[in-house]
Amino acid sequence: MLALAATFVGFSAFKAASRHQAESGWYTITVDPLDPDNQEHQQIEAFEGTAPPTGNCSTLNNQDPCQAELDLTNFNSSTPIDELTVAEAIAAGASSSVQYARRNQ
Repeated sequence: MLALAATFVGFSAFKAASRHQAESGWYTITVDPLDPDNQEHQQIEAFEGTAPPTGNCSTLNNQDPCQAELDLTNFNSSTPIDELTVAEAIAAGASSSVQYARRNQ
Protein backbone atom coordinates (compact mmCIF):
# COMPACT_ATOMS: atom_id res chain seq x y z
CA MET A 1 0.00 0.00 0.00
CA LEU A 2 2.84 2.38 0.82
CA ALA A 3 4.46 1.67 -2.54
CA LEU A 4 1.19 2.46 -4.28
CA ALA A 5 0.92 5.78 -2.45
CA ALA A 6 4.54 6.64 -3.33
CA THR A 7 3.88 5.81 -6.98
CA PHE A 8 0.81 8.05 -7.00
CA VAL A 9 2.68 10.93 -5.37
CA GLY A 10 5.61 10.51 -7.78
CA PHE A 11 3.27 10.44 -10.80
CA SER A 12 1.38 13.48 -9.54
CA ALA A 13 4.62 15.44 -9.11
CA PHE A 14 5.74 14.47 -12.62
CA LYS A 15 2.36 15.45 -14.02
CA ALA A 16 2.51 18.86 -12.30
CA ALA A 17 6.05 19.49 -13.52
CA SER A 18 5.20 18.54 -17.07
CA ARG A 19 2.56 21.26 -17.23
CA HIS A 20 5.38 23.79 -17.42
CA GLN A 21 7.20 22.22 -20.37
CA ALA A 22 7.83 24.94 -22.91
CA GLU A 23 8.37 24.62 -26.64
CA SER A 24 11.38 26.08 -28.44
CA GLY A 25 10.46 28.82 -30.88
CA TRP A 26 9.37 32.44 -31.09
CA TYR A 27 7.79 34.18 -28.08
CA THR A 28 6.26 37.63 -27.91
CA ILE A 29 8.13 39.76 -25.37
CA THR A 30 7.47 43.10 -23.72
CA VAL A 31 10.46 45.31 -23.05
CA ASP A 32 11.42 48.31 -20.97
CA PRO A 33 11.25 51.23 -23.44
CA LEU A 34 14.24 52.86 -21.71
CA ASP A 35 16.40 49.72 -21.97
CA PRO A 36 14.81 47.41 -24.57
CA ASP A 37 17.87 45.18 -25.06
CA ASN A 38 18.23 44.34 -21.36
CA GLN A 39 17.24 40.66 -21.05
CA GLU A 40 16.43 41.15 -17.36
CA HIS A 41 13.53 43.40 -18.43
CA GLN A 42 12.31 41.37 -21.42
CA GLN A 43 9.13 39.72 -20.16
CA ILE A 44 8.18 36.55 -22.05
CA GLU A 45 4.55 36.50 -23.12
CA ALA A 46 2.92 34.11 -25.60
CA PHE A 47 4.36 31.36 -27.79
CA GLU A 48 3.98 32.40 -31.44
CA GLY A 49 5.36 29.39 -33.30
CA THR A 50 8.55 28.07 -34.84
CA ALA A 51 8.60 30.10 -38.07
CA PRO A 52 10.37 33.48 -37.96
CA PRO A 53 7.92 36.38 -37.62
CA THR A 54 7.21 38.74 -40.49
CA GLY A 55 5.58 42.14 -40.92
CA ASN A 56 5.76 44.82 -38.24
CA CYS A 57 7.74 42.46 -35.98
CA SER A 58 10.49 40.88 -38.07
CA THR A 59 14.12 39.82 -38.00
CA LEU A 60 14.65 42.34 -40.84
CA ASN A 61 13.68 45.35 -38.68
CA ASN A 62 16.00 47.30 -36.37
CA GLN A 63 13.95 48.96 -33.62
CA ASP A 64 12.92 47.56 -30.20
CA PRO A 65 12.68 43.77 -29.78
CA CYS A 66 9.13 42.38 -29.99
CA GLN A 67 9.78 38.62 -30.18
CA ALA A 68 12.60 36.36 -29.04
CA GLU A 69 13.52 32.97 -30.43
CA LEU A 70 14.25 30.73 -27.46
CA ASP A 71 15.94 27.33 -27.65
CA LEU A 72 14.42 25.53 -24.69
CA THR A 73 15.98 22.11 -25.29
CA ASN A 74 17.69 22.18 -21.87
CA PHE A 75 15.14 24.44 -20.14
CA ASN A 76 14.21 23.15 -16.68
CA SER A 77 11.90 25.25 -14.54
CA SER A 78 8.83 24.67 -12.44
CA THR A 79 7.76 28.22 -13.31
CA PRO A 80 5.78 28.62 -16.54
CA ILE A 81 7.83 30.25 -19.30
CA ASP A 82 5.36 33.12 -19.62
CA GLU A 83 6.10 34.16 -16.04
CA LEU A 84 9.83 34.59 -16.71
CA THR A 85 12.08 37.18 -18.28
CA VAL A 86 14.50 36.19 -21.04
CA ALA A 87 17.35 36.37 -18.48
CA GLU A 88 15.49 34.06 -16.09
CA ALA A 89 14.77 31.57 -18.89
CA ILE A 90 18.48 31.51 -19.77
CA ALA A 91 19.34 30.92 -16.10
CA ALA A 92 16.89 27.98 -16.16
CA GLY A 93 18.66 26.34 -19.10
CA ALA A 94 17.47 28.14 -22.25
CA SER A 95 20.26 28.77 -24.74
CA SER A 96 21.98 32.12 -24.28
CA SER A 97 22.01 32.53 -28.08
CA VAL A 98 18.76 34.45 -28.42
CA GLN A 99 17.67 35.78 -31.80
CA TYR A 100 15.31 38.74 -31.87
CA ALA A 101 12.61 40.04 -34.16
CA ARG A 102 12.27 43.80 -33.94
CA ARG A 103 9.68 46.44 -34.68
CA ASN A 104 10.02 48.55 -37.80
CA GLN A 105 8.78 51.74 -36.09
